[in-house]
Amino acid sequence: MIIGVDASKATEQQKTGLGNTIYPILLELQKIDKTNQYYLYTNAPLPKELLSDNFIEKLIPSFKFWHSIKLPLTLRADKPDAFFAFTNPMPACAPKNTFVLLHDFASKFFPECYSPLERREQDRAVKLAIRKASKILVTSEANKADLKKFYNPDMSKVFVAPLGFNDKLGKEIEPVKEVSNLSAPFFLSVGRIEKRKNTLNTVLAFAKFKEETKSSAKLVLVGKNGYGSKDVKKTIDSLPDDLKKDIISLGFVTQNQLGYLYSKALCLVYPSLYEGFGFPILEAMSCGSAVITSNISTIKEVAGEAVLYVDPKKVNDISDKMLQIYKSIEERGKLISLGKENIKKFSFAITAKIILDLINDINTV
Repeated sequence: MIIGVDASKATEQQKTGLGNTIYPILLELQKIDKTNQYYLYTNAPLPKELLSDNFIEKLIPSFKFWHSIKLPLTLRADKPDAFFAFTNPMPACAPKNTFVLLHDFASKFFPECYSPLERREQDRAVKLAIRKASKILVTSEANKADLKKFYNPDMSKVFVAPLGFNDKLGKEIEPVKEVSNLSAPFFLSVGRIEKRKNTLNTVLAFAKFKEETKSSAKLVLVGKNGYGSKDVKKTIDSLPDDLKKDIISLGFVTQNQLGYLYSKALCLVYPSLYEGFGFPILEAMSCGSAVITSNISTIKEVAGEAVLYVDPKKVNDISDKMLQIYKSIEERGKLISLGKENIKKFSFAITAKIILDLINDINTV
Protein backbone atom coordinates (compact mmCIF):
# COMPACT_ATOMS: atom_id res chain seq x y z
CA MET A 1 0.00 0.00 0.00
CA ILE A 2 0.94 3.62 -0.44
CA ILE A 3 0.49 5.65 2.74
CA GLY A 4 0.47 9.43 2.46
CA VAL A 5 1.64 11.43 5.48
CA ASP A 6 1.49 15.15 6.22
CA ALA A 7 5.10 15.37 7.44
CA SER A 8 5.41 19.16 7.18
CA LYS A 9 5.89 19.70 10.93
CA ALA A 10 8.88 17.33 10.97
CA THR A 11 10.91 19.97 9.15
CA GLU A 12 10.85 22.48 12.03
CA GLN A 13 14.25 23.44 13.41
CA GLN A 14 12.76 24.50 16.75
CA LYS A 15 10.43 21.57 17.29
CA THR A 16 7.65 21.85 19.86
CA GLY A 17 4.68 19.55 20.49
CA LEU A 18 3.68 18.55 16.94
CA GLY A 19 7.23 18.37 15.59
CA ASN A 20 8.32 16.32 18.58
CA THR A 21 5.48 13.90 17.85
CA ILE A 22 5.67 13.48 14.09
CA TYR A 23 9.45 13.15 13.75
CA PRO A 24 9.98 10.21 16.17
CA ILE A 25 6.86 8.36 15.01
CA LEU A 26 8.12 8.43 11.43
CA LEU A 27 11.56 7.22 12.57
CA GLU A 28 10.00 4.28 14.40
CA LEU A 29 7.62 3.42 11.55
CA GLN A 30 10.61 3.33 9.22
CA LYS A 31 12.24 0.69 11.45
CA ILE A 32 9.27 -1.67 11.55
CA ASP A 33 7.57 -1.28 8.17
CA LYS A 34 9.58 -2.38 5.15
CA THR A 35 6.48 -3.39 3.18
CA ASN A 36 4.27 -0.35 2.73
CA GLN A 37 5.43 2.71 0.82
CA TYR A 38 5.17 6.10 2.49
CA TYR A 39 4.84 9.41 0.68
CA LEU A 40 6.01 12.10 3.10
CA TYR A 41 4.36 15.33 1.98
CA THR A 42 6.29 18.40 3.06
CA ASN A 43 6.76 22.08 2.21
CA ALA A 44 10.50 22.05 3.09
CA PRO A 45 13.27 19.42 2.87
CA LEU A 46 12.94 16.69 5.48
CA PRO A 47 15.80 15.45 7.68
CA LYS A 48 17.68 12.80 5.72
CA GLU A 49 17.26 10.17 8.43
CA LEU A 50 13.50 10.11 7.77
CA LEU A 51 14.02 8.99 4.18
CA SER A 52 14.66 5.47 2.87
CA ASP A 53 13.71 3.17 -0.01
CA ASN A 54 10.07 3.10 1.09
CA PHE A 55 9.89 6.49 2.88
CA ILE A 56 9.87 8.95 0.01
CA GLU A 57 9.93 12.72 0.29
CA LYS A 58 7.21 14.51 -1.68
CA LEU A 59 8.34 18.11 -1.59
CA ILE A 60 5.57 20.58 -2.41
CA PRO A 61 7.05 24.11 -2.42
CA SER A 62 5.82 26.34 0.39
CA PHE A 63 2.69 28.28 -0.42
CA LYS A 64 0.30 30.42 1.62
CA PHE A 65 -2.51 27.90 1.27
CA TRP A 66 -0.32 24.78 1.40
CA HIS A 67 -2.67 22.68 3.56
CA SER A 68 -5.90 23.83 1.96
CA ILE A 69 -4.89 23.90 -1.73
CA LYS A 70 -1.44 22.48 -2.58
CA LEU A 71 -1.62 19.33 -0.47
CA PRO A 72 -5.18 18.36 -1.54
CA LEU A 73 -4.31 18.80 -5.22
CA THR A 74 -1.26 16.57 -4.81
CA LEU A 75 -3.30 13.92 -3.00
CA ARG A 76 -5.83 13.95 -5.84
CA ALA A 77 -3.03 13.27 -8.31
CA ASP A 78 -1.16 10.65 -6.26
CA LYS A 79 -4.21 8.73 -4.98
CA PRO A 80 -2.53 7.05 -1.96
CA ASP A 81 -4.33 4.06 -0.44
CA ALA A 82 -4.39 5.74 2.96
CA PHE A 83 -3.42 9.04 4.51
CA PHE A 84 -2.22 10.02 7.97
CA ALA A 85 -3.00 13.55 9.18
CA PHE A 86 -0.82 14.41 12.17
CA THR A 87 -2.15 17.96 11.99
CA ASN A 88 -5.73 18.93 11.41
CA PRO A 89 -7.91 19.67 9.58
CA MET A 90 -7.65 16.68 7.31
CA PRO A 91 -7.20 17.89 3.73
CA ALA A 92 -9.82 17.76 1.01
CA CYS A 93 -9.22 14.90 -1.44
CA ALA A 94 -7.87 12.72 1.36
CA PRO A 95 -8.62 9.04 0.64
CA LYS A 96 -11.36 7.05 2.32
CA ASN A 97 -8.80 5.44 4.64
CA THR A 98 -7.61 8.56 6.45
CA PHE A 99 -6.33 8.57 10.03
CA VAL A 100 -6.37 11.74 12.11
CA LEU A 101 -4.43 12.30 15.34
CA LEU A 102 -6.24 14.67 17.72
CA HIS A 103 -3.77 16.00 20.28
CA ASP A 104 -6.01 17.83 22.74
CA PHE A 105 -9.17 19.90 23.21
CA ALA A 106 -7.63 22.89 24.92
CA SER A 107 -9.86 25.39 23.14
CA LYS A 108 -12.87 23.84 24.87
CA PHE A 109 -11.33 24.26 28.31
CA PHE A 110 -9.57 27.59 27.72
CA PRO A 111 -11.54 29.43 25.01
CA GLU A 112 -10.09 32.77 26.13
CA CYS A 113 -6.65 31.60 25.00
CA TYR A 114 -7.80 31.43 21.39
CA SER A 115 -9.28 33.93 18.97
CA PRO A 116 -12.86 33.34 17.75
CA LEU A 117 -11.42 32.33 14.37
CA GLU A 118 -9.01 29.81 15.95
CA ARG A 119 -11.84 28.29 17.99
CA ARG A 120 -14.05 27.93 14.92
CA GLU A 121 -11.25 26.39 12.88
CA GLN A 122 -10.36 23.88 15.60
CA ASP A 123 -14.00 22.95 16.09
CA ARG A 124 -14.47 22.53 12.34
CA ALA A 125 -11.36 20.36 12.10
CA VAL A 126 -12.58 17.93 14.77
CA LYS A 127 -16.07 17.73 13.25
CA LEU A 128 -14.54 17.06 9.83
CA ALA A 129 -12.43 14.24 11.29
CA ILE A 130 -15.49 12.73 12.96
CA ARG A 131 -17.42 12.88 9.72
CA LYS A 132 -14.79 11.68 7.24
CA ALA A 133 -11.82 10.01 8.94
CA SER A 134 -11.84 6.22 9.00
CA LYS A 135 -9.93 6.15 12.28
CA ILE A 136 -9.36 8.82 14.94
CA LEU A 137 -6.38 8.55 17.28
CA VAL A 138 -6.12 10.32 20.65
CA THR A 139 -3.18 10.31 23.02
CA SER A 140 -4.91 9.26 26.26
CA GLU A 141 -8.06 7.79 27.74
CA ALA A 142 -8.80 11.23 29.18
CA ASN A 143 -8.66 12.74 25.70
CA LYS A 144 -10.95 9.99 24.48
CA ALA A 145 -13.45 10.89 27.21
CA ASP A 146 -13.20 14.59 26.29
CA LEU A 147 -13.82 13.79 22.63
CA LYS A 148 -16.96 11.86 23.58
CA LYS A 149 -18.10 14.65 25.92
CA PHE A 150 -17.74 17.50 23.44
CA TYR A 151 -18.46 15.79 20.10
CA ASN A 152 -19.99 12.33 20.76
CA PRO A 153 -18.53 10.59 17.67
CA ASP A 154 -18.83 6.95 16.69
CA MET A 155 -16.49 5.65 19.39
CA SER A 156 -15.80 2.42 17.50
CA LYS A 157 -13.38 4.33 15.25
CA VAL A 158 -11.56 6.09 18.13
CA PHE A 159 -8.27 4.56 19.31
CA VAL A 160 -5.87 5.55 22.06
CA ALA A 161 -2.23 5.81 20.97
CA PRO A 162 -0.09 7.01 23.91
CA LEU A 163 3.01 8.91 22.86
CA GLY A 164 6.63 8.41 23.84
CA PHE A 165 9.44 10.81 24.71
CA ASN A 166 12.91 11.77 23.57
CA ASP A 167 15.02 9.11 25.28
CA LYS A 168 18.27 10.76 24.13
CA LEU A 169 17.75 13.84 26.29
CA GLY A 170 19.76 12.53 29.22
CA LYS A 171 22.58 11.21 27.02
CA GLU A 172 23.35 14.12 24.72
CA ILE A 173 23.52 17.23 26.90
CA GLU A 174 24.81 20.73 26.33
CA PRO A 175 25.47 23.09 29.27
CA VAL A 176 23.36 26.26 29.45
CA LYS A 177 25.62 29.19 30.34
CA GLU A 178 22.92 31.01 32.33
CA VAL A 179 22.78 28.16 34.86
CA SER A 180 26.00 26.16 34.40
CA ASN A 181 27.88 28.38 36.84
CA LEU A 182 25.16 28.41 39.47
CA SER A 183 26.24 27.13 42.86
CA ALA A 184 22.62 27.19 44.04
CA PRO A 185 20.06 24.47 43.24
CA PHE A 186 17.17 25.33 40.92
CA PHE A 187 13.61 24.32 40.20
CA LEU A 188 12.71 23.93 36.53
CA SER A 189 9.54 24.93 34.67
CA VAL A 190 9.24 23.65 31.06
CA GLY A 191 6.53 24.65 28.62
CA ARG A 192 5.02 27.69 26.99
CA ILE A 193 4.76 30.65 29.38
CA GLU A 194 0.99 30.80 29.44
CA LYS A 195 -2.20 30.50 31.41
CA ARG A 196 -2.86 26.87 30.47
CA LYS A 197 0.58 25.80 31.69
CA ASN A 198 -0.13 27.66 34.95
CA THR A 199 3.23 29.45 34.88
CA LEU A 200 1.89 32.25 37.06
CA ASN A 201 1.13 29.90 39.96
CA THR A 202 4.57 28.33 39.56
CA VAL A 203 6.14 31.78 40.01
CA LEU A 204 3.88 32.63 42.97
CA ALA A 205 4.63 29.27 44.61
CA PHE A 206 8.36 29.83 44.17
CA ALA A 207 8.04 33.30 45.76
CA LYS A 208 6.27 31.77 48.76
CA PHE A 209 8.88 29.01 48.99
CA LYS A 210 11.66 31.63 49.03
CA GLU A 211 9.87 33.69 51.65
CA GLU A 212 9.58 30.69 53.95
CA THR A 213 13.04 29.19 53.45
CA LYS A 214 15.29 32.18 52.62
CA SER A 215 17.22 29.65 50.50
CA SER A 216 19.48 30.47 47.58
CA ALA A 217 17.44 28.26 45.19
CA LYS A 218 16.49 29.59 41.76
CA LEU A 219 13.58 29.07 39.39
CA VAL A 220 14.42 28.50 35.71
CA LEU A 221 11.65 29.07 33.16
CA VAL A 222 11.99 27.40 29.74
CA GLY A 223 9.51 28.11 26.94
CA LYS A 224 8.20 30.62 24.48
CA ASN A 225 5.63 33.25 25.45
CA GLY A 226 1.94 32.40 25.09
CA TYR A 227 -1.44 33.67 26.28
CA GLY A 228 -1.00 35.07 29.77
CA SER A 229 2.77 35.61 29.56
CA LYS A 230 2.31 39.34 30.15
CA ASP A 231 0.73 38.59 33.53
CA VAL A 232 3.67 36.36 34.41
CA LYS A 233 6.17 39.07 33.48
CA LYS A 234 4.19 41.70 35.39
CA THR A 235 4.18 39.50 38.49
CA ILE A 236 7.92 38.82 38.27
CA ASP A 237 8.63 42.53 37.78
CA SER A 238 6.62 43.34 40.91
CA LEU A 239 8.74 41.07 43.13
CA PRO A 240 11.52 42.45 45.34
CA ASP A 241 14.85 42.74 43.50
CA ASP A 242 16.57 40.03 45.55
CA LEU A 243 13.79 37.58 44.62
CA LYS A 244 13.36 38.73 41.03
CA LYS A 245 17.02 37.98 40.24
CA ASP A 246 16.47 34.35 41.28
CA ILE A 247 13.99 33.77 38.45
CA ILE A 248 15.83 33.02 35.20
CA SER A 249 13.84 33.08 31.94
CA LEU A 250 15.61 31.24 29.12
CA GLY A 251 12.94 31.20 26.40
CA PHE A 252 13.41 28.42 23.83
CA VAL A 253 16.33 26.02 24.37
CA THR A 254 17.67 23.16 22.22
CA GLN A 255 16.91 19.53 23.07
CA ASN A 256 20.48 18.98 24.29
CA GLN A 257 20.25 22.04 26.53
CA LEU A 258 16.91 20.81 27.84
CA GLY A 259 18.48 17.49 28.76
CA TYR A 260 21.15 19.36 30.72
CA LEU A 261 18.55 21.39 32.61
CA TYR A 262 16.47 18.33 33.51
CA SER A 263 19.54 16.47 34.75
CA LYS A 264 20.70 19.34 36.97
CA ALA A 265 17.36 20.54 38.37
CA LEU A 266 16.07 19.88 41.87
CA CYS A 267 12.86 18.87 40.16
CA LEU A 268 10.47 19.73 37.36
CA VAL A 269 7.57 21.89 38.55
CA TYR A 270 4.71 21.27 36.11
CA PRO A 271 1.32 22.26 37.58
CA SER A 272 -0.42 22.46 34.19
CA LEU A 273 -4.15 23.11 34.12
CA TYR A 274 -4.72 20.99 31.03
CA GLU A 275 -2.63 18.59 28.93
CA GLY A 276 -3.16 16.45 25.89
CA PHE A 277 -0.30 14.22 27.01
CA GLY A 278 2.58 15.84 28.95
CA PHE A 279 5.98 15.28 27.30
CA PRO A 280 8.01 17.17 29.96
CA ILE A 281 6.99 14.73 32.69
CA LEU A 282 8.49 11.73 30.90
CA GLU A 283 11.47 13.75 29.68
CA ALA A 284 12.30 14.83 33.23
CA MET A 285 12.00 11.27 34.53
CA SER A 286 14.28 9.97 31.78
CA CYS A 287 16.95 12.50 32.80
CA GLY A 288 16.79 11.57 36.47
CA SER A 289 14.71 14.46 37.73
CA ALA A 290 11.92 14.36 40.32
CA VAL A 291 8.56 15.79 39.24
CA ILE A 292 5.85 17.91 40.85
CA THR A 293 2.74 18.01 38.69
CA SER A 294 -1.04 18.41 38.59
CA ASN A 295 -3.60 15.91 39.85
CA ILE A 296 -5.58 16.01 36.58
CA SER A 297 -6.72 12.96 34.67
CA THR A 298 -4.45 13.07 31.61
CA ILE A 299 -1.33 13.65 33.66
CA LYS A 300 -2.21 10.82 36.04
CA GLU A 301 -2.22 8.44 33.06
CA VAL A 302 1.31 9.52 32.16
CA ALA A 303 2.86 10.06 35.59
CA GLY A 304 1.38 7.18 37.56
CA GLU A 305 2.70 6.99 41.12
CA ALA A 306 6.10 8.46 40.27
CA VAL A 307 5.44 12.14 41.09
CA LEU A 308 4.24 14.47 43.80
CA TYR A 309 0.75 15.61 42.84
CA VAL A 310 -0.66 19.06 43.57
CA ASP A 311 -3.90 20.92 43.13
CA PRO A 312 -2.70 23.27 40.36
CA LYS A 313 -5.03 26.06 41.50
CA LYS A 314 -3.58 26.14 45.04
CA VAL A 315 -0.33 28.07 45.27
CA ASN A 316 0.27 26.86 48.82
CA ASP A 317 0.06 23.23 47.72
CA ILE A 318 2.65 23.77 44.97
CA SER A 319 4.91 25.66 47.36
CA ASP A 320 4.62 22.95 50.04
CA LYS A 321 5.66 20.26 47.56
CA MET A 322 8.62 22.36 46.43
CA LEU A 323 9.68 22.61 50.07
CA GLN A 324 9.26 18.85 50.49
CA ILE A 325 11.57 18.18 47.52
CA TYR A 326 14.07 20.80 48.68
CA LYS A 327 14.33 19.39 52.21
CA SER A 328 14.33 15.66 51.51
CA ILE A 329 17.08 13.96 49.51
CA GLU A 330 15.31 10.68 50.25
CA GLU A 331 12.05 11.91 48.71
CA ARG A 332 13.85 13.06 45.59
CA GLY A 333 15.68 9.75 45.28
CA LYS A 334 12.46 7.79 45.67
CA LEU A 335 10.70 9.80 42.96
CA ILE A 336 13.66 9.51 40.60
CA SER A 337 13.68 5.71 40.99
CA LEU A 338 9.92 5.49 40.46
CA GLY A 339 10.23 7.72 37.41
CA LYS A 340 12.85 5.46 35.83
CA GLU A 341 10.41 2.57 36.14
CA ASN A 342 7.43 4.60 34.93
CA ILE A 343 9.01 5.64 31.62
CA LYS A 344 9.41 1.99 30.61
CA LYS A 345 5.70 2.01 29.75
CA PHE A 346 6.08 4.73 27.10
CA SER A 347 7.93 4.88 23.80
CA PHE A 348 7.33 6.06 20.25
CA ALA A 349 8.07 2.47 19.18
CA ILE A 350 4.83 1.49 20.93
CA THR A 351 2.99 4.39 19.26
CA ALA A 352 4.31 3.41 15.84
CA LYS A 353 3.26 -0.23 16.37
CA ILE A 354 -0.31 0.85 17.19
CA ILE A 355 -0.40 3.00 14.04
CA LEU A 356 1.06 0.25 11.83
CA ASP A 357 -1.50 -2.27 13.14
CA LEU A 358 -4.29 0.14 12.17
CA ILE A 359 -2.75 0.65 8.74
CA ASN A 360 -2.42 -3.08 8.15
CA ASP A 361 -6.05 -3.58 9.19
CA ILE A 362 -7.02 -1.79 5.97
CA ASN A 363 -6.21 -4.99 4.09
CA THR A 364 -8.69 -7.00 6.14
CA VAL A 365 -11.67 -4.65 5.72
